Amino acid sequence: MPDYAAILETILPKLQERGVSYALIGGLAVSAHGCIRDTRDIDLLVRQVDLAAFDRVVAEVGYSLVQRTETMSFFDLLGPGLAPLDALHASSGTSLEILDRAIEAPIGGHGVVARIATVEDLIGLKIYAIDNNPKRRGKDWLDVSMLARRFRSTLDWDRVRAYFAAFDSESECDALRQEVGDG
Repeated sequence: MPDYAAILETILPKLQERGVSYALIGGLAVSAHGCIRDTRDIDLLVRQVDLAAFDRVVAEVGYSLVQRTETMSFFDLLGPGLAPLDALHASSGTSLEILDRAIEAPIGGHGVVARIATVEDLIGLKIYAIDNNPKRRGKDWLDVSMLARRFRSTLDWDRVRAYFAAFDSESECDALRQEVGDG
């Protein structure tokens, strides 16, 4: 299993030095918020205008760009101990707001600070992932449920509901609130 903290401790300071706007998302961000779960890759949200600098940084530490779409970049590992890395491109609207709202928290044990998507935004990204690929529902809904349960009393439920509303699933938000004991 890759040492995710060590990988992030290598990449994140370089991204910060070069002014790349990013936020940790996906399974590692869920874990960083205290809902520990397995993951197979590193997921980052990266401001689209920073992609060239991002590409250079991850290439320096051993990653190779495998595929780029309009919304995603997929990198493969070239060195030992690396984990696959995916970058969701933040280009407008909500994705840029997620970057702006990201919080800073220590990662690993060497004083490296990571920008991590808020709990509400992680839930929104998981709802997006479920809508985009219903086969992921089991894993992603578990993340949504764990985050909502852990933070039920401090969540901005209006923001969470807005994410559900974007995919015409407000009733699922209501069911989630009932499930976790907040409504």
